[in-house]
Amino acid sequence: MTNILLIIVILLLVDIYGQLKKLNERQGKEDAGNND
Repeated sequence: MTNILLIIVILLLVDIYGQLKKLNERQGKEDAGNND
């Protein structure tokens, strides 16, 4: 059971990290466009 829970937690963290990375990339592109 604990192994399954650990896997679920890790997958959730990876998914959240991926979403945050995408948001940061979008903000970076917007900031670059505004600077121009």
